Amino acid sequence: MPRRPVLLPLTALALSCGGEARDAAGAGSNGDPGSISGALRVAAGAQRTCAIESDGRVACWGGLEEVIRVPTRVNGVSNAVEIVAGGAHACSRSSSGSVHCWGKGPVLGGEDAQALHPPELVELDNVVELASGREHVCARTSSGGVWCWGLNSRGQLGTAGYEPSSVPRPVTNLSDAVLIAAGSDNSCALRANGEVVCWGTDYLPTDEYAPNTPRLIDGVQSPVSIAVGYGHLCAALSTGEVACWGLNTSYQAGALHPSTIFDPTVVTGLGAAELVAAGESHSCAVQSGKVSCWGENSHAELGIDRRSEPMAEPQAVVGLSSVVQIAAGDFHTCVLLSSGDIRCWGNNEWGQLGDGTDDTGLIPVRPLPVQ
Repeated sequence: MPRRPVLLPLTALALSCGGEARDAAGAGSNGDPGSISGALRVAAGAQRTCAIESDGRVACWGGLEEVIRVPTRVNGVSNAVEIVAGGAHACSRSSSGSVHCWGKGPVLGGEDAQALHPPELVELDNVVELASGREHVCARTSSGGVWCWGLNSRGQLGTAGYEPSSVPRPVTNLSDAVLIAAGSDNSCALRANGEVVCWGTDYLPTDEYAPNTPRLIDGVQSPVSIAVGYGHLCAALSTGEVACWGLNTSYQAGALHPSTIFDPTVVTGLGAAELVAAGESHSCAVQSGKVSCWGENSHAELGIDRRSEPMAEPQAVVGLSSVVQIAAGDFHTCVLLSSGDIRCWGNNEWGQLGDGTDDTGLIPVRPLPVQ
């Protein structure tokens, strides 16, 4: 059974030069220098980005309380094979199936939930996949069960209630998940039979407000990728089409009218897509290694070399090819290339692009080497 996260030894604490815990990006300046090239995974949170280096260590940049503008190593995390980031936290999964989380907020829990936490072990075994919302995290285990913890005001934990939890709780009536996704305040899973179920928020195609147990999403069958944003969701279908639903105020769900879409609707103007990502008000799809994005572009989150009004039709991101992974934060997006290089674009107020500046990334930029 899962228990309350256990703190790692004090030597694992990520420290600044002054000896104080660094910000919620989870980075400390006493890691040894390295290069972000050869990255294995990339994750984008609200205003932060994290990556797994080739040796399984983790580097993060961006933040909320303190700006970290260059990739900085997170001490106390090793052998990572997966990384996720949320509003003020990040979590990694190791090759052995263990999970560590750091930062602050409901995911870290306890009386000092607003204090900064170093990496803490979450006592949940045999984890094979992670997904993070703004203030909650879900984990899929090798048996097909899904466990979630953190904020639960919209039922995003799927526990048939609305009480938050600082320890993992099993999602009700879900034991055959093969893929999971999470966004601001909702979560989804692909079941072994090809059905997609979601829970939380009130922008799902159901008659129930903020359902706190999994509900079937009609019109989405056997997707290969699912992404959950801030009130909108997208899925790359086995046909190669992308279907989205939910909020569409900035055309983030791909419909040509700015109103909520309660039924999954195919986004026009895309080729066959294998991956999707969803930010606060924008969405992206990867098609044969290239990227197209649509929705809000006030922070240049579409990567089209300019800011603009929201775009309803997918726009090709400038200068990208060989993309193998994509992740979207609130107003920025990052991709991992087959070479192991990372490219990011969009808002850079908190250093989430990792290039050492606060300049908006109108086109994809490469983060600096790890500090």
